[in-house]
Amino acid sequence: MTRRRWFVTHDEQTATVDVERVTPERFRVRIDGREAELEVTLLGRAGATAVVVDGRVLTLVPTKGGFVAHPSREQLEVTARPRRESQGATGHANTDSIVRAPMPGRVLKMLVAEGEAVSVGAPLVVVEAMKMENELLAARAGVVKRIRVQIGDTVERDSALLELE
Repeated sequence: MTRRRWFVTHDEQTATVDVERVTPERFRVRIDGREAELEVTLLGRAGATAVVVDGRVLTLVPTKGGFVAHPSREQLEVTARPRRESQGATGHANTDSIVRAPMPGRVLKMLVAEGEAVSVGAPLVVVEAMKMENELLAARAGVVKRIRVQIGDTVERDSALLELE
């Protein structure tokens, strides 16, 4: 059985999370000593993960430095080592101003406009890949400085979609 320890930070609070794989889709998780068993499903090639907790589905969308939890759209910093206080609430995630396509696909919807202020977890753009619609969320708060694609554009993995300032 594989065991890993992670440190998850949300709203300046850090929890120690020990994860043990029980089956390929089930994990035993201990959060600050409280134990639960979770069902985990990988969603598409974007790296998004669905976690079933107490019958509720929580989708985790990867960002630099952690995940955005959906539907609550809260930023979670996930590290293998405890966070240093000097890093700030979201570690190095705030330095990335370019939103990139996590997979090749087609721009289906643009959910923001240039000059629009967005908060962490705000929906920005929808990219269709493998017949799935993938809503990309803001990894940090900012203002949309420049949109680099148009609806209908085909994008490659890591293509710049928009820029935040």
